[in-house]
Amino acid sequence: MRLWFGLVVLIVGLGAAIAADTIPATGGNIVLTPMTHAHVQIEFGGKVIHVDPTSESALGTAKPADIILVTDIHGDHMDPKAIDMIKKASTIYVAPAALAGKFPGTTEIIANGETRTIGGVSVQAVGAYNLQRGPAAGQLFHTKGRGNGYVLTLGGKRIFFSGDTEC
Repeated sequence: MRLWFGLVVLIVGLGAAIAADTIPATGGNIVLTPMTHAHVQIEFGGKVIHVDPTSESALGTAKPADIILVTDIHGDHMDPKAIDMIKKASTIYVAPAALAGKFPGTTEIIANGETRTIGGVSVQAVGAYNLQRGPAAGQLFHTKGRGNGYVLTLGGKRIFFSGDTEC
């Protein structure tokens, strides 16, 4: 009986984790929809923003993107197939320098520490990297300066997406 109760709690908890979250903000609500892994869909002020879209997501339920932010070069963050499925002709792409030239339209390359207003949204790039974890001694999966995390300012709220980084 305890096992079943535990499973029900786990299933309900997982279901709650993938439901959209609404945050009241100046100018309207911010709606955050976790899609899969690092992929999040954000809606605010008539704009749709996707962070790290991936083919693992249920892209049939995703809304077309006004802005797509990509944090790193690996396929679970930079997925051209997923990007093709949610892009519009007017989509603006935001990415670190390691991804320059990889997008099919207007692209803003932003370095760690930079803040820019992109498509009316304040985007601050924050370093995303590992200090220890890597495939072998002396090698890191995510080197300092290559990837970005992002802080978005929407309706007076700041929302942090850490990118591929280590605690």
